[in-house]
Amino acid sequence: LRVRVPSARSVELAGDFTNWQPIALKQGDTDEWEVTLPIAPGVHRLAIRVDGDRWTTPPGVVAVADEFQGTVGVIVVR
Repeated sequence: LRVRVPSARSVELAGDFTNWQPIALKQGDTDEWEVTLPIAPGVHRLAIRVDGDRWTTPPGVVAVADEFQGTVGVIVVR
């Protein structure tokens, strides 16, 4: 997974495929942060946290309401 987050000092990812446990992404080129994870095919929900702030939908990912009055992103893994 790769996400572009300008000026970030840290980026974490959590999703149904991590049991909602935060995973730190590593900084790649310039503003890109990335992590490689085994993710089963299917529809998955996820969120990111930048610099320890609140959890948000990753940029460029469709957002849907979650059961906690917030939003999460949805991705499809084939």
